[in-house]
Amino acid sequence: MTWHALRVWMVIGAAVASFMAQREFSRMDATFFRLSAPGVKGLGLYLIGRYEAAAKSYREHWRAAIGTGATTGDRGSDLILGGDLDGAERWAQDEIRRAPQSVPARVLLAEVALERNAPTTAAGLAAEALTSAPDDIDAQIVLSLARARQGAAPEAIAVLNHALRSGRAGTRPVTFYQVLALTGTLAARPAANRPLCLLAHYHRYLRAFDQSQARPAARYARKAIAARDQPADAYVTLGILHEKAGRPDTALAAFEAARQADPRHAEAHRWAALMYGQRGDLLNEYRAITMALEVSSDAFYADHFFEVAVNKIGDPARAAALLEPLVARAPEDAHLHERLGRVWTLLGDATRALDHYQQAARLAPRDPELQNAIGWALSRLRRPDDAVAALRQAAELAPRWSEPHRRLATIHYLNNRYPQAITEAETARRLGDQDVHLHVLLCDLYHYEVDLPHADACVRELLARDPGNVAGLALLPKIRHEAGLR
Repeated sequence: MTWHALRVWMVIGAAVASFMAQREFSRMDATFFRLSAPGVKGLGLYLIGRYEAAAKSYREHWRAAIGTGATTGDRGSDLILGGDLDGAERWAQDEIRRAPQSVPARVLLAEVALERNAPTTAAGLAAEALTSAPDDIDAQIVLSLARARQGAAPEAIAVLNHALRSGRAGTRPVTFYQVLALTGTLAARPAANRPLCLLAHYHRYLRAFDQSQARPAARYARKAIAARDQPADAYVTLGILHEKAGRPDTALAAFEAARQADPRHAEAHRWAALMYGQRGDLLNEYRAITMALEVSSDAFYADHFFEVAVNKIGDPARAAALLEPLVARAPEDAHLHERLGRVWTLLGDATRALDHYQQAARLAPRDPELQNAIGWALSRLRRPDDAVAALRQAAELAPRWSEPHRRLATIHYLNNRYPQAITEAETARRLGDQDVHLHVLLCDLYHYEVDLPHADACVRELLARDPGNVAGLALLPKIRHEAGLR
């Protein structure tokens, strides 16, 4: 090969390498890019798979940066990364004295405990945080780290799955570096002692920051399946990676394999339901999401189940049977009460619907939709004055929402309070309510009140938008006749 040809190939190779690097870097979070010698070193170590050393270099970057006045945006994280564990501990304890239920402060203490290699203490602190906030992502990830350090891989996987199902990966830089370092530590173990499924899950976590982490996550998941190491969890991880890569059929096959491996794996059922939903296979979607809710008794699955069971299948009785036990265990869940209010509404039980709507409104007093629903239930129970009070509260909470005014118009009409009904119907239409039945009602109300000019204009507008409207066609000659008599 001539020197010229070699130079051409070198240029082509450099261009390809540059293109590949740009593509890889574009899929990475800004977390990986720090403008300092330790930061660049950390990136290089990360890219060659030396995660523990990379985490150490990134910490060196932050220690120097924080020493010169930089910040992560979180005081506790700054203290840890700056090397002041005692200061971080004191700061967290001060926060807890000020706010005894502080979740971030307990998570910070758990991070400090992990820094001191005290995973049992860290696990206890993270569990305390989760008692106050069961869905706190940061606390769940820290608890997973603590369980992994204790050697409890199945428990670490379970709590990490619980965190990742939210679609978020937490916000704490110290936790991120702890995961990165632990991933490297676990991978460096002898092959016989390597927790394959746990590694698949930590790489799946890291994928939230770097899409190329899908490759090692899938590799470890396949090894875990072959080794029978938490195969259901491994299949779910593999399925999620296929789904994210746009391979829904392969993803569904993995989720079905997970369901076979562990029929009580709620996430396997949920992901299968999502895949069946994308296919338009409503029956299998219903079966899968119902199984997820049944085996877990976890309110997390209630929304998807409600959407399918109530809005798609039309089975409110089944929804009531599965959701009532959930709300009995979580009586402070406003969203569940609202869902059950809608379920009992569909089942025609206004008393039960009202009870759930009122429970929800007690927990979420600023929600206008709940007051609107309470008004509906009270009207069905023939308590018009109470219904009017609830609907007026809904209108006050949402002054630009037409729905409470439309319902108020109907209640006043049914109770022969025509002037009030006219006011509410006019307000609803002014706020944009285009319901034809409301338009007809307003025309009738003008007629009942012998306001013939308004009645005539109302009917003409009605027929302009709906020329074949039977009520309008019947009402117009009556109005014209009565106007002529006058």
